[in-house]
Order: sequence, then structure tokens, then C-alpha cells
Amino acid sequence: MTLFIPTTISAAPHIKAGKLRAVAITSAKRQSSMPDVPTIGETLPSYRAEAFQGMVVPARVPQAIVNKLSAEVARIVRLPDVAQRFQLDGAEPVGSTPKEFAAFLKAEMQKWSKVVKDAGIKPES
Repeated sequence: MTLFIPTTISAAPHIKAGKLRAVAITSAKRQSSMPDVPTIGETLPSYRAEAFQGMVVPARVPQAIVNKLSAEVARIVRLPDVAQRFQLDGAEPVGSTPKEFAAFLKAEMQKWSKVVKDAGIKPES
């Protein structure tokens, strides 16, 4: 048996084709595209490790432009055909606000910084 932890997007076509068997997913909640696949958190409470995509811009970009970009991306990912495509690929479209995404990024950096520190991981030279 081989353990493989790919992103849902890269694994979903192989799972659907029967080439891989999903044992669990690492997201906080079950994926709508694979509702029968449990989360690891259902066995190990509070476990969560998710791949995500987001947009960032240089700090100098005016807030009005940031807000407009954010609103347009959120609108687009919620379009029925776009949302369906994400879900068919095993992804869950979010379309959060800049403030929500910044808070998410901050929490992820804190979580993974602690993991790296606690594990004694050092960069290779």
C-alpha cells in the first residue's frame, strides 16, 4: 500500500476513474464532490491542511482597486458554471474579502511556522 497526499484537484480525476481510492481528505469539511470521503479531522479532531489559491497584489495598490478585483473574483467564482467546474475538479470556490483572506493567510503562517519550529525543521544550505 502506498500513501499519497495530493491536492484534491490533481487526484479527483484519478479517483473518479477508479485508479486511486480516497481514504480521507485533509480539509476541514467533506468536499461536495466527494461526500462519502471522510475528513482526517473526523478521526483526528482539529486536523486540517488545505491547498488553496488566492490573489495578492503589491502593498502599494490602492484599496479601491483591491476591493474591485476582490469583488469581481468573488462574483466570477460564484457563477454557476464556474462554481460547478471547481466542484467537479474537487475544489470548493470561496471568493472571500481581502480582510478575510489576509486573516486566513496570517493564521496559516502562524500554524505552519509552529509546525516547522516544533519539528526542528531547518532550511538546507
